[in-house]
Amino acid sequence: MDAPAIGIIGAGTLGRALALCLKAHGCNVEVVSSRSAGSAEALAALLEGCRWASSPQEAADGSDVVFITTPDSAIAQVAGQVRWSSRHGVLHCSGAHTLDILQSAAHQGAAIGSFHPYQTFALVSSSEEAVQRFCGAGVAVEGDGWLAGFLENLAGRLGCRVVHVEARDRALYHASAVMSCGHLAALAKVVVDMWREMGVSEEEALPIIAPIMQSTLANIASGGVAASLTGPVVRGDGGTLGRHLDALEERLTDLAPLYRTLARQSLLAIASEPSSAMAEDLAGLLDDP
Repeated sequence: MDAPAIGIIGAGTLGRALALCLKAHGCNVEVVSSRSAGSAEALAALLEGCRWASSPQEAADGSDVVFITTPDSAIAQVAGQVRWSSRHGVLHCSGAHTLDILQSAAHQGAAIGSFHPYQTFALVSSSEEAVQRFCGAGVAVEGDGWLAGFLENLAGRLGCRVVHVEARDRALYHASAVMSCGHLAALAKVVVDMWREMGVSEEEALPIIAPIMQSTLANIASGGVAASLTGPVVRGDGGTLGRHLDALEERLTDLAPLYRTLARQSLLAIASEPSSAMAEDLAGLLDDP
């Protein structure tokens, strides 16, 4: 299928960014629908030649390839309420789920697959931003029949890195995405809480916190995890480590276990180095009180 008509069901954060990126790369995004008619209409207005549909069935009727970009909990329900045919390719964009949630479409003769970008699309507001987010991002693809080749080609067209994830690994794969993104933001929230304890607001703290986090991520990308580790554990500085733990136990007790957990991960990273004896000495400091 050289230039299929593409439909998007779900005009939320992912659906919006995907539609904008596909259109920017010359794909035929013909129709979008969403639980909120206003969201579908607003997205269609940004895509030349695209219309909004009042129902998933209407979107499917006007498409050859349909991306279901709803929340995970709604995918099976949406797929199950549509009449599909053998001309359709039906895709979910869940990281955690296998193709099982699309069996209702497969039973009607549709080819089924999945297309999950290992990327965040929060705050994307333009085609340019959507294209930038997809470019270089990993995307887990799986597809039956002709859909497999179509997805490989599509990923290349968007500049993505293709990833193949076994069904048994889907939940672990998606958990890693959450750790890479949502939990990274949660870690930033913890750091902001520490600054609040010092009397500094989030608005004042973030311009100080963000650059060091960005530099660390750049170091990881260029030099790997081990070379980017810093801090008292890596330096074998038990005195400083102890002072950190004392301060947290006294002033932010709920954060002390998280600090200990992350410090243990640093310790594991250096345990095979010549300084492993030092690591053994520090391990005692990290035992739960």
